[in-house]
Amino acid sequence: MSSGTIATAQSHTFSSFDAGTLTSGTTGVSVPLTTTGITGDYLIYEISADFIGTGNMAWSSTIEMELNNGGSEIFKDVDKATSGSLDSGNATKLYWTGVLNKKYIGGDNLTIRFFDSFNDASGPYTSNITNVVISISKADSHSFSSFDAGTLTSGTSGVSIPLTTTGVMGDYLIYQISADFIGTGNVAWSSTIEMELNNGGSEIFKDVGKATSGSLDSGNATTLHWTGVLNKKYIGGDNLTIRFFDSFNDASGPYTSNITNVVVTIAKANPHSFPSFDAGTLISGTTGVSVPLTTTGVTGDYLIYQISADFVGTGNVAWSSTIEMGLNDGGSEIFKNVGKATFGSQDNGNATTLNWIGVLNKKYVGGDDLTIRFFDSFNDPSGPYTSSITNVNIVIANFDNTTLNVESLDSNTNFTVYPIPFEYEVFVDYSFDYQTDVAIQLYDLKGVLIKSVVNKNYVIGSQSKTKLDLTALGNQMYFVKLITNKGISVKKIISK
Repeated sequence: MSSGTIATAQSHTFSSFDAGTLTSGTTGVSVPLTTTGITGDYLIYEISADFIGTGNMAWSSTIEMELNNGGSEIFKDVDKATSGSLDSGNATKLYWTGVLNKKYIGGDNLTIRFFDSFNDASGPYTSNITNVVISISKADSHSFSSFDAGTLTSGTSGVSIPLTTTGVMGDYLIYQISADFIGTGNVAWSSTIEMELNNGGSEIFKDVGKATSGSLDSGNATTLHWTGVLNKKYIGGDNLTIRFFDSFNDASGPYTSNITNVVVTIAKANPHSFPSFDAGTLISGTTGVSVPLTTTGVTGDYLIYQISADFVGTGNVAWSSTIEMGLNDGGSEIFKNVGKATFGSQDNGNATTLNWIGVLNKKYVGGDDLTIRFFDSFNDPSGPYTSSITNVNIVIANFDNTTLNVESLDSNTNFTVYPIPFEYEVFVDYSFDYQTDVAIQLYDLKGVLIKSVVNKNYVIGSQSKTKLDLTALGNQMYFVKLITNKGISVKKIISK
């Protein structure tokens, strides 16, 4: 079969605006966004804003941001900037990037709120927030059926729930999990509850960590959220287990709680993996080691990074807990500002694998210059300290352009869609010479998933037919995407 590509837009950037003067000790400034015409479900946020202290100067390190529906529904709970903040009132650009607590559905109300979380007897403090730029991005996602995890007892390995993954297809990089918590009996606190995603064995997709948001130093009822980028790809259909456990116990324990209404969503991204390499020797008290990456042929806009590197202290041994990483364009443009590893670091020079995962400060446009920098942030009179950084693996992933391979299945595939043009319905006929689950998905021109049907009972060599009822759809072009265990094929259809 011949092959080609179709690019479908997956992000929306709102018009920039000025939020104005921010005064500490108040609820801050809320700005409703214009959402008319926005369609689809959004999972990723990317926000920047220019800050400067004014009058009785506020510090940018105390400025927080929230995304809500103008009422009680929170898409991104209040938090300080991911990067850019200073312990001063100096001009700076603040960034907030990450995964929303819950999906934002395009067209619904969306409001951004800035506020200053610090005030004292010398306040109020003031600042000016200008040039606010907000981007939200879609991702092709799968939500598992909600369930109750039950009673959690501290001092045990917790509760593990295998998820039903039959029919889940593709590679997933994003997780978005919520769970209702309440302390029971000898009451546990929600601030000690941790979550892990694994394959039911030793393979870890998301290492154990406390909730991203929602936790309290009490046993009061609350909704816990875990959101972010997986340690490694989860391949749809493989085993996937979620584990909750209580990380605190003492002589007064065990402590108990109840975990209910667990909702697990995983989302796909389109990854690009660079060839692995060795960064070499790192010496503290220097600017570190910078390695330009080969970006020829990389296309699309990228938001997600997933980086691993093997560390070992050498000579006057450095500690892995002081190693930092940044992504830039080889100059002043920063895609990921310098930060310590997300996990894997130790307060010693022992061999370990360091991992950095998350959402970039700003989009990286494929083909542009991209450089990774490692450096050791600690030095003292006993230094310099040295270490070796090897086996660096870099993955970047995008949502902004989802590329579908058109007719990429081999010549043994019999896949037809008719009638074209269609009026009220189309039929999808297919036949394969191998055993497979078959997923049929219908997308509009914006890349929004309209319909999805999964055939888990396909019999090798048989001719199967699926009807798609398109009565409620408008007159335009659509794409029918067929997915099997061996590949993807896409066909264009158009209404009469």
